[in-house]
Amino acid sequence: MAHLTIHNSNNRACKIFETRQIKEFLKFYGAHYEKWDLAGRISPTSTKEEILTEYKPEIESLRSWGFVGRDLVNLWPDTQNLTYMLNMGNREHTHPNPEMRFVVCGHGEYFLNLLSKNGSIVSLHVGAGDVIVIPAGLPHWFHLCRDLRIEVVHLFVNEEGRKPKYPPYDI
Repeated sequence: MAHLTIHNSNNRACKIFETRQIKEFLKFYGAHYEKWDLAGRISPTSTKEEILTEYKPEIESLRSWGFVGRDLVNLWPDTQNLTYMLNMGNREHTHPNPEMRFVVCGHGEYFLNLLSKNGSIVSLHVGAGDVIVIPAGLPHWFHLCRDLRIEVVHLFVNEEGRKPKYPPYDI
């Protein structure tokens, strides 16, 4: 189950668990969140193409953001170069285009740097069925949870937009 935590400068945290409130909070900052039903639609042994085909209607509904490319990303304990990939994603960065992730299984945490907007860092703990769209230019990073397991559908506008930009930002 997704939950959003607002970490403010006073070292106090506020948690939001209700989907509607998470959506409203993120929408205010240009991000998008929704929850897709996974019940009975795919199995743990579903292939990449089976997953992408099963969720085609939902994926198509996000095309208005300009997404044209898609892939399936698996991060497991035995993933080649996992440490390198985690170190890259766990550094604050931006993208020149929106970034969309749909969690098929596993879980992780997205951090959004809203310091310049409201003085806080926001973390969104995501799991199976969660969808997040991070707008272009919003500083963020990702942390994979202890079990080191997540499988996500990644939608992108173009190959250039997939590449992270690290500080100092040049977008």
